[in-house]
Parts: sequence; C-alpha cells; structure tokens
Amino acid sequence: MFTPAGWTVTKIENDYGGDYDIEIFHNFKSTGAHFKAQLKSSNSTKYSADGSFISKAIKKKNVQYLCQEVRAPAILFHADVQSDRTYWSAPQLDIGALEAFATDAGAKSFTFRIPTANRLPDTLERLLEAVRSAEMVLASRVLVAAETPEFVESLRGRVDEEEVIRQLRLKANALQVELVERLFRVGSLAEARDRIRQLLADSTALVEQKFWALLIAEKIELRALGNASRGDERLRIQFAITGRLQQVTRHGPPHLKFYALIARKAAELESLISVDFGLYINWKVNEAGGDPFWKTQLTFERAAVVRGIVLKYNQCIRLARYAARYKYQWVLPTALLRIAVASSVLILRLKLEGMEDARQRFTRSSLAICRLAANIAARYQDDEALADAAIAAFLLDPEDGSEARKCTTEALEAISDPKIKHDAERRLKAHAENLQTDEAEIAERRFSIEEARQIYENMARALGIDLSDPNDKIAQVVRIGLKDLDPSRILRNCEHIFVTLSFRGLPAEWLQLPTAGGKVIHCVKHRHAVEGLDLDLTYQAFMSQFCDKCPDCSPRPPDWKYSPEWQEEENKRHEQFVKDFDRRTGRG
Repeated sequence: MFTPAGWTVTKIENDYGGDYDIEIFHNFKSTGAHFKAQLKSSNSTKYSADGSFISKAIKKKNVQYLCQEVRAPAILFHADVQSDRTYWSAPQLDIGALEAFATDAGAKSFTFRIPTANRLPDTLERLLEAVRSAEMVLASRVLVAAETPEFVESLRGRVDEEEVIRQLRLKANALQVELVERLFRVGSLAEARDRIRQLLADSTALVEQKFWALLIAEKIELRALGNASRGDERLRIQFAITGRLQQVTRHGPPHLKFYALIARKAAELESLISVDFGLYINWKVNEAGGDPFWKTQLTFERAAVVRGIVLKYNQCIRLARYAARYKYQWVLPTALLRIAVASSVLILRLKLEGMEDARQRFTRSSLAICRLAANIAARYQDDEALADAAIAAFLLDPEDGSEARKCTTEALEAISDPKIKHDAERRLKAHAENLQTDEAEIAERRFSIEEARQIYENMARALGIDLSDPNDKIAQVVRIGLKDLDPSRILRNCEHIFVTLSFRGLPAEWLQLPTAGGKVIHCVKHRHAVEGLDLDLTYQAFMSQFCDKCPDCSPRPPDWKYSPEWQEEENKRHEQFVKDFDRRTGRG
C-alpha cells in the first residue's frame, strides 16, 4: 500500500497496539514525519447498515497505548481481504471514543468506527492531514503538561531574609565600570566600547569588573540595533555575551557563574522559541494551501521544536527554583527576567493559536519568575531590576486586571529613584502602544526583510535543503531568492526602475518564497525590460543595454529605504504599466 509511494514500513516487535512504524517519504527524500500503524484484517468484514463505517473493538491496554502513551501519531487500519480494500481512522482524534474511554474505567475494550470513506490509496492526502493533526495534538499535550505548580508554590515566602555580604558588589562598582556605565547612559557608545575593550584586555582587572563590563557591552550592542532590531541579531549578541560571561566566571565567584548559567539557558530558550514562532508563521502561510507533504513535514518540525522548548523551559525552571533559595540572590534578578522575556513570545504564539490552557500555565510559571526577581530587587533596592521586572510582567499578559499587570504595578511602586521610575513608565507606554492592535492583525503582522529571511531559512532547513552546499541547484535557487528579498541595491540607482516577479519553480512553491524564481527589471520611463533568475546578473545586463548611456538616470534620495510596504505602494502605482507589459509580452 505505501511502498509504491516510497514510504518505509517497519514491523514492530512486541509492541502494544502498534504493528508497524511508517516513515513518510516525498520524492525519495524523508520528510522526517512518521506514524505508528495498527492493522486489523478480516475475510468477512462487517459493515454498518448503511455501509459508511466498520466497527472495530480494541483492547483497553491497546487503546491506552495508542491514544495516551505513544508519542507518535497512530493510525488504525482495517483490511477487507475479500474485497481487497483498506480503510483507516485516527484514534487519537476520535473524540467520542476517547470520551468513552475516559468515563468508563471498567470496560475491557472500546469500539472505534473506521469510515469507509477513508479508503486507500484514494485518501492518502487526507491521511497526511490526520497524521499532521495527531502530531499537533501530541505537541499540544506536551505544552499543557509543562505546568510546574510546585515551582509557583515554592516561591511564596521563600525569598531569604538573611543579609548578604556586599563586598563583591562593591568591587563590581569599581571606578572603571562606573565610568563605562555613565558613558552608556549619556549615549557615548563608541567611547564606552573602547573602555570595555581595554578593561577586558587588562590582566589585572577583577573578574567582577569584567563581568559587569560585559553586561554593559550587551546593553550597548542591543541599543545600537535600535527598534528595528532583528531577532536573530539580538540572539547572536546574547549568545556571544553569555558565552563570554561563562568564560570570565569559569574560575570566578560562584554567584556570577550562576548568573552566567541562567543567562545562557535563557538565551537557548529564546532561540528555540524564536524558531517556534517562525514555524508558526510558516504554518499560517501554508495553512490554506500548499503541498500536503510539506505541511506534514512542517507539523513534525513544529512538534520537535515544541518538545525542545519544554525541555529547555524545565531546565530554566529548575534554575529559578534553586535561585529562590540561593544565598547571593542580589545578583540574579536580571538573569531570571531573561527567562520570562523569552517566554513572552511563546505565550503570544499560544494565544494566537487559541491554546488557552497552555497559555495560562506558561503565564503563571513565568510570572512566578517575575515576582521572584522583583522581590529580590526590592530587597536590595535594585531599582533598575524592578523596572525590568515591571516590563517583563507586562509582556507576559498586558490585559487590565490580570495578575501580570498587578505585578507590573507593584514593581513600579517599589522603585524609589524617580528617574528610573519615569523611564520605566515611558517604556511601558511604548509597549502598550505597540499592542494597540487586535489579535488578527498581530497574527498577520508584517515581518522585516531579515526576519522573513530567517523564517525562509528555517523552512528550507526543515525541507532538508542545505543552503551551504554550493553544488546543490535547489539550494542555489533558494539562496538567490533569499538575497533578492531585498532589491534595494538595484532600486536605489534610479527612480524609474521597477521590479516585478515572473516564473516560479518548485523551490518557490515549496517555501512560498516568491523571489526564488524569475524577476523582471523594468524602466517605467522608457519601457525597457530584462528578465532573469538572479537580480544582480539581470541588472548587469539591463545596465549594459539601457542605463549606461541613458541621460534620464535619476538616483533615489540618500535617505530612501526599501520595505515591503513601499513595494506594495509601487505595485499599485504601476498596476496599469504591468498590465500593459503583460499584454505586450503575451503574459496576460
């Protein structure tokens, strides 16, 4: 049944309810998707009165395995040997049977209905859809099971009361670090960078001085990115700094080493959550259409990332639980808040997908981390950490009246420095304004070109495309498409140049990457046009033919910037021009 399609079927020995493990292949390449199969067969199959289904009783232990214990999608098959017909159903999606299983604990077997409409091979695409749905159910189950109520309980009244030795903190406030901090505050980033480089290269500098200098260096680089900061650039900076922190503190004070460990694990968590959000956007792009094999592969990729997130999140929770009892707590608030800020993106994705139970559970445990950080910061009068705690709590749940908003208010009220409090309120206002959008708009929010490029790279990797392979023709087309997402290097040279898309090959269809295909460079003034796959090579041909001797070349203003929104406006403005071109060239 599946061998002609190139799928591998492996017999499972000594397994409850699972007879075979089936791996899904497409074009002779593994998609990474697989499912377990239980096969029932009969020489005298009994159909329902109207012939719409076959009833099949399954032993209780097998139902428990197939629907509750197995960590892969499971499909139940029935082969009518006499008529040579095979039908299937997805027991993990059979709500009626699952409800009966949950309520009738004394039953020895449970009956599943196998629809005769699910006949193979005619319904292979529908089978793929069921496998995808089952995999997402399993991934969702992992998210819901990630609740850690004992951690939330452990934080209540657990902030240690004993006085902490302050000598190391005084060392951290050495003159050089204080000077760098002041330079950062007044915006002298270049000079602050130079001071930090000198301090890090100084063999006589204390570990504590280098530690705090690295944290300021991280602030400097993140500020330099500005509001248009790319998620992958932020992560690159955080990974670089947390790696340096771990190197510097390798033989240093244990509390700074603990900070570095928490910060590193939070960065790893944020990296996974970033990939998860990108895959969610990919899913939204392909949800209404797209290749069914690609959607199946994407589902399994998403599920694998979710499982990685849960494992990493639990690591972070264990570190936070230990921090709740740690002697040198004063150093930890901003490290702990990195976990909460990373989690806020996951919580947003869960909200957009309507996974309310999982959203609430992650919000509760992440908010507990915010409260722990805020309590420690208040005890040691760390107003900057209190401000960060207020922001982190707000990002977890900005709704009025929520527990997170209460935490935000409490953290703000505990800030004694009026300047820091004012700055925190300003930052909160900016975040609130950014969230003045309904959920539909958030779900369809626009991504920067670099964010889009990262998303497409994730999709390519999930398809098994090695973008680093110079000999892979498909990878070459995808690399061109990724490069040509931003055509500003061409467009800035003349305001009369306009670019449209033409032919699309399989890579463009697989990835929904429109620039992984043909592009046409137009001169809207003189109606010239050249078509090609690579925008740079096409532009070279265009210039040699038309631009080199053109007296009307008019570069765009120096402050001009390309954006998808600009492109949409240009598409509208040149709509009639494009129609005329299509008509002249026979494309219309």
